[in-house]
Amino acid sequence: MVDDTFKKFTNFYVEATQVLEKNREDYSVSLQPIIKALVDFNSLLCRDYQNLPWIGEFFDKNSDTIQKCFINMHFIFCDEKRDIDLRLLCGQSIYNLFKEIPKYEMKLIVSPIVPGLLNNFSEAAIDKGSNTNSDIVFYCLNLIESVVITTYDEWIDTKGSQFEVILNKIISNLTTHKSKNVRLKIVTMLKKFNETFKIKFQPIKIMLIEVCINIYNDEDNTIKNEVNNIIKNNMELEKSSFIRHLTKELNTSLDKPSLSNLSSTTKNQIDISRVLIRIHNLIVILGPEYLSTILSVSTKLLDTIASILTVNIDKVSIVTEKKNDSLQSSLQFFNLIELKNNVRNDLILNICNVLIKSGNINDIFDNIIDVINISNIDGKIGYFIICTGVLLKMESNENGQYDSSLLLLLEVAMENLTYYEKFFESKEQDKEISSEVFESTKESFLVSLLLILNSEIISKLHSKLKYIDIINNFYYTLFTYTFCNNSSICQVTGLCINIISDTNFYRSIPSLVFLCNNNLKDYTKCSRAANVLSGLIFYLKDRNECSINLYEETKYIVEDILLSLDHNNQTRIFSLLKTLLSFITASNTWFGELKSTYNYEKDEEEILPEVIVLIHKILTRTKHLILSDFLPVQVIVFDIMKEGLYFCRNFRSKTLPIIYGNWQSIKYKITRLQNEYMDALMNPIIFLVGARAISVITYMAELSGTFMYLKVNEIITSISFVMKETAKKSSKADPVYCYSQMFEFQKSILVNIPIFVKYFNLSCTDELSEKFASICEIYINDKFQPSISIMKCNLPVAFKGTVVRGFGRGGKQLNCPTANLSPETISQLPDNFENGVYCGFAKLNDSDLFPMVMSYGDNPHFNGPSKTLEVHILHQFPSDFYSAKLACIVLFHIRPMLTFPSTEKLIEAIENDKSFSHKILKGISLEKYRDNDIFK
Repeated sequence: MVDDTFKKFTNFYVEATQVLEKNREDYSVSLQPIIKALVDFNSLLCRDYQNLPWIGEFFDKNSDTIQKCFINMHFIFCDEKRDIDLRLLCGQSIYNLFKEIPKYEMKLIVSPIVPGLLNNFSEAAIDKGSNTNSDIVFYCLNLIESVVITTYDEWIDTKGSQFEVILNKIISNLTTHKSKNVRLKIVTMLKKFNETFKIKFQPIKIMLIEVCINIYNDEDNTIKNEVNNIIKNNMELEKSSFIRHLTKELNTSLDKPSLSNLSSTTKNQIDISRVLIRIHNLIVILGPEYLSTILSVSTKLLDTIASILTVNIDKVSIVTEKKNDSLQSSLQFFNLIELKNNVRNDLILNICNVLIKSGNINDIFDNIIDVINISNIDGKIGYFIICTGVLLKMESNENGQYDSSLLLLLEVAMENLTYYEKFFESKEQDKEISSEVFESTKESFLVSLLLILNSEIISKLHSKLKYIDIINNFYYTLFTYTFCNNSSICQVTGLCINIISDTNFYRSIPSLVFLCNNNLKDYTKCSRAANVLSGLIFYLKDRNECSINLYEETKYIVEDILLSLDHNNQTRIFSLLKTLLSFITASNTWFGELKSTYNYEKDEEEILPEVIVLIHKILTRTKHLILSDFLPVQVIVFDIMKEGLYFCRNFRSKTLPIIYGNWQSIKYKITRLQNEYMDALMNPIIFLVGARAISVITYMAELSGTFMYLKVNEIITSISFVMKETAKKSSKADPVYCYSQMFEFQKSILVNIPIFVKYFNLSCTDELSEKFASICEIYINDKFQPSISIMKCNLPVAFKGTVVRGFGRGGKQLNCPTANLSPETISQLPDNFENGVYCGFAKLNDSDLFPMVMSYGDNPHFNGPSKTLEVHILHQFPSDFYSAKLACIVLFHIRPMLTFPSTEKLIEAIENDKSFSHKILKGISLEKYRDNDIFK
């Protein structure tokens, strides 16, 4: 019976192995049945080797066949063209042989082919670097470990150098792999090699230490603990030599010329990131005590970190999209700094922390001050980021030991802030009132960084009264930027004011107001002073802890502004008007709702509160500027009129004359849109003026319903015309249209129609009501609703598939590299899924979810012969990921597929799609979608 079983099994095994060998390279033949049969045979060998005597005989008599089967299955496992599941089946099967079959048996099988096995397994593991399938990599590493441990005594003495090359390739490519199991396996594998044959192969110890250094700060606690134990053991066993080795490695990493070559010539993402990680880990391992002895002056370290930051500054930005987003702390600001190539902010902070603990704070600042003024803008940003990190990690300056260095740094930063003021002062193209798009440039980021830096310096100075002049100078400069023409800077100023707000700051307010008053009278300083005063009023109007009465401090200045209003150029008038607007807005906070006590039966004359008289004077003295040739002035005058009417709403003797006396000027702003529609298209701020006029008319309707009912009838024809014409634009617009002045006008009309209906008490049959209804009907089916487009197919829609090669034009021609999905993937989409551009989330292999924008259709711009599905992931990857598994969930429709007049216009539309997708997906929680079946 045993003989019969032995013969049958042998015949089956031999035949199956021959079939596999014959068809291994023929991709038209399905190998799955034969592979499964051989896997079952191998499982039987593993399971019953100890129990069935004939299996030992089978190994003795058929070692060549077993070796042939092993070789062919290893080839299938290493073949990237084969299906992942089939490859894993082979890998698991041959790995099980190593685990269950005695070592001497496996040694006979693999000894003759060790070099080929190690080379093939290592190549399969590093195929796509950190993007290689984690299961494939894991089995490759297990197989390499098994082959080496089984056979090393036969070749380690003679072929150790070849083995060293293979290990270095694995370490170089896989220590940053996204799978924690892979990273942990590399550590445990090297540790096992070190324990097994470190005497015969001495380089293995250095390799193990190198890997431990590189992943010392790994995010996974299991890996971190394993690495820490290895470092700790080495430190205990041979402390002095180990520290010498670490010191040497740190100095090598800080070799500035080599870093410069790496950064400027290759700009390799992984290498740049690794340099920073390596420096960080070495510094943390050595600790402050040793760092202070080997780097008594930290110039080399500072220059290297600054170099890393410098070469990774492209368009540095703070990751926040809306002007009203609130930054809560300087640390939040620092952590939101977005750099290229995965340069991590937390590593910079950790390095700064160790530097501080090493006792080199004054040296740090002094060394930076020496080089900062000769640096270009990228260099300045790099050094100032380090300074900010150091300040954030400084615990105290109780004795003023750092005051001198902090003051020098403050002076240098102030020089740069003063220099960049002219870049961001309000001009005729003032972006603040013509667009709400949040933008950040290198210059604006540097200014934001310096404002944060100086605020932190002042908060840490020990003796502020001693340096009051330079501190007040910064306060004045800070408030200069509060109403500059850059939204990102304006956002940061709010945080800075929170940082500096203490008793010393509040004491300085009267002197700042006095300085503003003097400078408002100076033609060359007027605009700057107006910004400072606007900022003081705006940011301090509702601070209960501020004992200064800002109304009393500023009311006389308002009087002076009104007297000088017509004696300035339009740009300065605009700045002064912003101050007046801030004063009116603040008055609403200071005084709340004021009610008239006038009784017409008893009182001869209405006695008005002082502030009502002053606000009315502002309204009276600014109303004529509605006719200014400078459109931004018109916009802000309407804002003043609206806020002023609201504040004086209970004093009709003051509001009604303003309403009646200004109607013709206001009416003209609406009728002009019809009469000069083509001019408005060329100068869109005219639409913004119209939008502000509508908001004033709406509030006038609340105060004087009957009068305004008649007046709105005078402009309804113009409103209907403009709304009809602009609907033609918005129905075909791209997503950024919602930031345009035309959109602002449309929104103003649609938002205020219900208010007109309410205060005019309109019925359904009223002619004005019918005209409002006709406007609404135009917009009910407006296609410009990018986040809520009406689709035949209900979203979300999910799909997954394999990434294949496309036409190659996404990255080369359009600056938008895409992952093309196979036709089988397209078949997963619903039949009524429309052509168009969409956005949602994507997962690549085992990665986390990333935002994505995708196109589906026949690409009319390129006359595509068939439908394609292309996904652009809004995340940088170090390499291509062909054959990877991609899973996506589609959440929003952005626009239909279009034919563009030029490739440049197509690129512009694609950039808009990417920008819109980033914004709309930013606020969506990933947790809601991580558990979706498509991502499992």
